Amino acid sequence: MSKDGQDIVTAARGESMTGVPATTDMHFRNGAVSISFVATLLLQLVDSGTVSLDDKVSEYVPDAPHADEVTLGQLAQITSGIPDYVPQPQFVSDLVTDPGGPTVL
Repeated sequence: MSKDGQDIVTAARGESMTGVPATTDMHFRNGAVSISFVATLLLQLVDSGTVSLDDKVSEYVPDAPHADEVTLGQLAQITSGIPDYVPQPQFVSDLVTDPGGPTVL
């Protein structure tokens, strides 16, 4: 964790997988936990008038699949119809080939 660009806490606890101690240089997928973080930030941006839940994704990420059909609100509610990338064969293949590679990050 950092504040104003300065590290406050750098720690690793537990195991990254059975029998393998976690270290601070490992990368971990936090799964669905990030959805609530991003939704909270999005709602703060809505409250400040910066964005609208009705804004199309294409305003911000024009090359995303179906970007002109999906709203920020749908993304936040997990109702966009965009599939989870984790079960996709390419993701699994990349993860097996290079567990810390860019696809995983």
